[in-house]
Amino acid sequence: MGRLTDHQERPPHWAHWLLSRFSPPGMEDELQGDLLEMYTYWVKAVGSRRARWRYALAVLRLIRPFTWPSTKQTDHDSQSKSLRRTGRTISTIHPAMIRNYLKIAWRNLLYDKGFSFLNIAGLALGMITSLLIGLWVLDEQSYDRFHTHASHILRMTATVGDMQAAVTPTRMAPAIAAQLPAVKDVVRLKQAQELVAVGNQKFDEKRVFYTDPSLLTMFSFGLEQGDPSQALSQPNGVVITQQTALNYFGTTQALGKTLRILPQRIQTNTWDELTVTGVVRDVPTNSHLQFDLLLPLSRLYNTETYARNDAWDAFSVYTYLQLADSFKLTPDSRSQLTGQLDELYKKNNASTKAQFHLQPLTDIHLGTSPKLIQDVEGHGNRQYVRIFLVVALVILLIACINFMNLTTARSARRAKEVGLRKVVGAGRGQLISQFLGESFLVSLVASLIAIGVGAVLLPTFNELTGKALSIRLLTPTVVGIITGTTLLTALVAGSYPALVLSRFQPIQMVSGKLTKGPVRSFRNGLVVVQFVISTVLLVGTAVVYGQLRFIQQRSIGFDKENLLYVSMPKWGDLQANTQTLKGLLSEYPQTSNHTIISDLPIDLQTGKSNFDWAGKDPSTQVIIPYLLVDANFSKTFKMKLLAGRNFRADSQADQANYLVNETALKLMKLDVATALGKSISYGDNKGQIVGVLKDFHFKPLQSAIEPLILRFNQFGGYVVIRVQPGTLPSTINRLETAFAKLYPNHPFEYSFLDDDLAKLYRSEQRMGSLFNAFALLSVLISCLGLFGLATFTAEQRTKEIGVRKVLGASVTSIVTLLSTDFLKPVVGGILLAIPISWYAIHRWLQSFAYRVSLDWWLFLFIGSLTILIALVTVSYQGIKAALMNPVRSLRGE
Repeated sequence: MGRLTDHQERPPHWAHWLLSRFSPPGMEDELQGDLLEMYTYWVKAVGSRRARWRYALAVLRLIRPFTWPSTKQTDHDSQSKSLRRTGRTISTIHPAMIRNYLKIAWRNLLYDKGFSFLNIAGLALGMITSLLIGLWVLDEQSYDRFHTHASHILRMTATVGDMQAAVTPTRMAPAIAAQLPAVKDVVRLKQAQELVAVGNQKFDEKRVFYTDPSLLTMFSFGLEQGDPSQALSQPNGVVITQQTALNYFGTTQALGKTLRILPQRIQTNTWDELTVTGVVRDVPTNSHLQFDLLLPLSRLYNTETYARNDAWDAFSVYTYLQLADSFKLTPDSRSQLTGQLDELYKKNNASTKAQFHLQPLTDIHLGTSPKLIQDVEGHGNRQYVRIFLVVALVILLIACINFMNLTTARSARRAKEVGLRKVVGAGRGQLISQFLGESFLVSLVASLIAIGVGAVLLPTFNELTGKALSIRLLTPTVVGIITGTTLLTALVAGSYPALVLSRFQPIQMVSGKLTKGPVRSFRNGLVVVQFVISTVLLVGTAVVYGQLRFIQQRSIGFDKENLLYVSMPKWGDLQANTQTLKGLLSEYPQTSNHTIISDLPIDLQTGKSNFDWAGKDPSTQVIIPYLLVDANFSKTFKMKLLAGRNFRADSQADQANYLVNETALKLMKLDVATALGKSISYGDNKGQIVGVLKDFHFKPLQSAIEPLILRFNQFGGYVVIRVQPGTLPSTINRLETAFAKLYPNHPFEYSFLDDDLAKLYRSEQRMGSLFNAFALLSVLISCLGLFGLATFTAEQRTKEIGVRKVLGASVTSIVTLLSTDFLKPVVGGILLAIPISWYAIHRWLQSFAYRVSLDWWLFLFIGSLTILIALVTVSYQGIKAALMNPVRSLRGE
């Protein structure tokens, strides 16, 4: 017998343990010794790595746990005596027996094709849902996890007054790097829109960040060309993605190539030439930061933009912290670090009351509050991820319930088979293994169908969710989802039938006298669960649809239809040509009804804290949204002026005056009748209220209407035109002509305001579409099971129905008799679903400041609809059975 000394190469530990655990009784030492001798020889002959593989394969060939006793004895003779003494027998689960079980399972599938179809179809539909939602959930939870230092990167956010913002002051980052040793590195990013020229081509790039040089070392965006530590260190350098390189130069090999950019300085048309200093891989879709160009933040140091924002009270950049490697991030340590940030800011700017928060990088996509302003676009919603994860599980549960119900309902057909197996010595554990094996076979077939159908439906699912998911069968994630779903489904769906069928006594089975009461009650309970889930999903679908319809139809305080807008150039020849543009637009009837405003009033992200008025509490710090508008604003948007007047274009005094909304008056403790002429100051700018606008929604309906102060717009922003009916082509042509004349360097692009409003509720619209699909799917699966049970019951009661018909029973009475038994659990499920659905939907609606009401008639309608669907499903088989000739059903009597 071979033994290894301490200095010799040892075989794989797991294989050695497997052999010691599952070796045949009394042969453990012999087998281990022989294999160790062979392993020593293999090490010398083929090397350590291949020897370990050979040892592992040899162990797997030797172990045959199917033929060994469940209790291992070291001595074979003593084990045999123990087995005789206790009456135990050696397990007979031989591989040949397993093959026999699989054959029987396959024959049972083919024998009753109708029930097999219902079982497999129901499970396949449930698995398709689980697969698609599983891919979506995994994608949502994978955001930003590809970064090497993801666990040590935090994003700073700020709360100033009652406003939460994703941006922080520019000066915070250098101070943090210099004074907080727990922070290894700090990176700032500033969003921008830039005009880029390559040769004669111009590109209006909207996904641009100005950033610090260390961004490429903090984040793992994959620099393919260039030096990550130097690519953003030169003011005349630029880093682009591979796709951007293809768009500009026709190749990804763009390092050292040049492009031109219009600098962010007012009243200049001089282009700056930049050199490509780095090319990164295309940004993964599961990154919350999406960009096409990266520019050095140092380019802005001498610009008006940077000068206006280089202050402790100017919140304008995203700030990311990379913690020191030795720093242990815990709730306490993060709270302590946050306190240090607050103290640092207070020391440099005591006048602004700000609190800072630290958000883990991997929590940004799903954990960001909708109230956070000036954030990047495209965040997810953790609540929706949880909702759809639960939906996937409950739909799979409905499918498993179908399998349980149909299998237990057919238990009488398998009773004699089970009885004979028990008579010839089969134990309950073997029978359970057999029925679980059959369940696994059905689940395996259903999973294969689900993979194929899921691949076909994936493009439609991607369109609904706005994703680009794919089913890569060989990836660990997809293999894990499919394998886990198959095993879970087989275990959940097959466990109860296996326990029920294996519990019957042989005499009862062979004689056909089975007690069905408890099994039938359990089946009815499962039907109740199915229709609780289906009803909740149907109510959810109706409410989501109603809320979306409410959003679309609710008046937002202005007429959103036929409003076309164009974003004006933010740099270059902007200021000099604004008044000229207004003159050109006023010349044409198609464009005369226009206004120039600083921001679109649909998702306003601006706010200032330094507005003052008489009676304001000096100890409070209120952030008030503001908007820069011109004299045509209320006319173009068709807003209602409650008091006073609009701004006047020819009034020099109006450049210091203000318009306010009703909610702002409430904040200032004024009313419409007394507000006109009251003073408001903004820094050194002192003016008075000249008009009061009726409240309108300038943020999504999740938020209540806030105070709003409007000032006179002396710059640019967005040109908004109310298009007259039937004049859209000519209006666009006139607008494009005016822009081409005044802004020849800038591409002309237009959009519609109502389209942008619809985008604000895109996640809710997607949720509604998915809810529609999943609710219908749950009802379909439930009805498949109900149809199968009705079919089986009609078959079982064929002779009873025949006798009733002979005795004069009508078709209606027979259908009523068969339907009543099934409608009872359906009605019970609906009654249980009403409070559950009310609670769940009520919680979801709380995220909207303006929402639909939950009326009693909605629950009555959904309940009635569910009963009608169930009745139609069951009545088909009832009518079929009632119309059958009684002679055929009673022929055997």
